[in-house]
Amino acid sequence: MSTLSDELARRLGISKEAFEARAAEKKREGALAARRDAEQRAATEHLLRAPRYPGAQPMTLAEARALLAKVPPLPANPAVDGLFDPETFTLPSVQWIDGAVELDELHLPAGGSNLIVAGALTVRGTLKQDFRAGGLLVLGDLRARHLVTTAELACTGDLTVDGVLFGNCTNYATNVWGKARAQVLISAKEHAFCFWGGHLAECTVDVEGGAPNLGGGQYTGETMHQVLHADFGDGRDEAQVAALLRRRDTALR
Repeated sequence: MSTLSDELARRLGISKEAFEARAAEKKREGALAARRDAEQRAATEHLLRAPRYPGAQPMTLAEARALLAKVPPLPANPAVDGLFDPETFTLPSVQWIDGAVELDELHLPAGGSNLIVAGALTVRGTLKQDFRAGGLLVLGDLRARHLVTTAELACTGDLTVDGVLFGNCTNYATNVWGKARAQVLISAKEHAFCFWGGHLAECTVDVEGGAPNLGGGQYTGETMHQVLHADFGDGRDEAQVAALLRRRDTALR
């Protein structure tokens, strides 16, 4: 007995299998479109509540994904273990800065939007990402006096930190396509620093002793207070570290 699929396939001049495959693809496309619509509605609502970053404007998820599709792939470096997922920088919402920008400070709070900077970013003071803050993607070079991150951070150019570069989260990573330079580099909770273009640091501290890509570091949690100030604590509290940097402008003794 002929089925509806048989009849429709006959009218289209294709096989039943091809017709069913086409129908399944259309169903998947419809489900994806519905999901994208729901995500955008949620993102629009989130933007109404989220703090606005200096010089930033709202960006639709479709606009963000179109821009993210142009991000170059990670450079080949067999010595570095890591990955970059563009979708990390979409939900719950996106703000962006169109072009290079210089700021005195930059703070990405917990639960805030992702921020994409379409150009170089210079932060004359401290750049801080709270735990579960939005991701920061810089499509160019990034320079800061100090950088304290407990969230996702990516920079397609070079990263230069004049003082302390501190990462403190196993759930997120710091990806740098170019060269990374810092006076003091600190990984707590085995934060993954992925320096695809290599890195230079005068002092490297691997608090837990097992951070990826650092080769163990010069100092661990047992020896770090030979070089770090006592107020650095155990190295697991990013707020304490940020407060130390505001007060002393260094984490060194």
